[in-house]
Amino acid sequence: MLLAVGLVLGACKSSSGEGGSAPVAAGDGRGVTSDTIKVGVVYLDFSKLKDIIPSLDQGDYETAYQSYAKVINDAGGINGRQVELVFATFDPIEQATASTACLQLTEDEQVFAVLAAHTTPAGSQCILVDHATPMVGGTQTNEALEEARAPWFAWDPSSASAARQTVEGVLGEGGFEGKKVAIVAAAADEPVAGQTETQLKDAGVDVVNVAIGSPPSGDAAATKAELQTFAERFRSDGADQVVVIGDVFVLFAQALQQTDYRPQLIATSTGVVRGFLVATSDYAVMQGLIAGGPPSPQEVAAEPAVQECHDAVQEIEPDRVIETPYDPTGKSPEPQISVESACTALQLFAAIAEKAGSTLNNDTFGQAGENLGVITLPGRGGPSDYTPDHPDGDPPLFLARWDSATDALVVDPTPVS
Repeated sequence: MLLAVGLVLGACKSSSGEGGSAPVAAGDGRGVTSDTIKVGVVYLDFSKLKDIIPSLDQGDYETAYQSYAKVINDAGGINGRQVELVFATFDPIEQATASTACLQLTEDEQVFAVLAAHTTPAGSQCILVDHATPMVGGTQTNEALEEARAPWFAWDPSSASAARQTVEGVLGEGGFEGKKVAIVAAAADEPVAGQTETQLKDAGVDVVNVAIGSPPSGDAAATKAELQTFAERFRSDGADQVVVIGDVFVLFAQALQQTDYRPQLIATSTGVVRGFLVATSDYAVMQGLIAGGPPSPQEVAAEPAVQECHDAVQEIEPDRVIETPYDPTGKSPEPQISVESACTALQLFAAIAEKAGSTLNNDTFGQAGENLGVITLPGRGGPSDYTPDHPDGDPPLFLARWDSATDALVVDPTPVS
């Protein structure tokens, strides 16, 4: 959620076509020996955001990942190989640093794969295309998946899956009946906007406008001005509801704040909505909002798999603070996030690498991930199913609704499907 503005404004593709090519199936890949697998972890440097969000604290990512890697290694590792982690950070304000982090891991450290606790489109491009390095994590788009030269698996739903399930959930409860609906998306999510338009029209919904943002320019003022223009068009078309695809939510909501137009917003990412809430105290545009995302933080914390993660890390770091009282504003420290990220990323990577067998390279890792099947990962609210069509596992999605009485998102206890 912290990268939402940067993703919309700063997404770009590296012009470099250099880097390693994908290993062939004849032997182990780069970063793999008979005894070890070198794995990179990339995450954002939270200190760079202290001036913007002083209370921001998700706990120490490096020690969380190291602690859970020790759990895996102490249990025998992955097919007898020990996991060796190396780390790189990037500045979410300076987007170019994501590519620098990629180069550190892929060229300097020669890792087999990268676990993306956080990433950007430029960073993903560098990892998956320029250096043909497998990646676990991030939010997948159809375009990025098609361009990837290495296997890519994620634990969060892809932008297409999140939009499909969110709309399916609102349709199922009759939330679009009698409404005029507009759709807005950033340029990277144009295919998802088309998918959503078709889904709504097939259900008999009156879609009055579909607006796609210009390619990223890095100019926040220009982007907000464009989105404000879209909002005025939606108002002229009589749109009662606006489906906001993915990361564009933050800037679109901020653009709406400059107007008196208040359509009901249907967001396809609860995480991005929470990012908007962290940075504002004006909730007028939130009235009636419905968003799709993971289970509630309270439900996640109560999951046995999550508690096992907490306990495993706590045993290695007994003084570590993991669980704190839930703050619906998102403005308090959330040290559990780093631990849950580490557990989820490493469990998914280990499951795929284990299934790949004794020979571990891009080919075997990709085949294993596409045929991994059903796995229950921490914090997903149910099983994920990894297939060739769903490298994100297509995890369950839960609808969250804005509660004006408490100024907080309230998440449904059961998933859409």
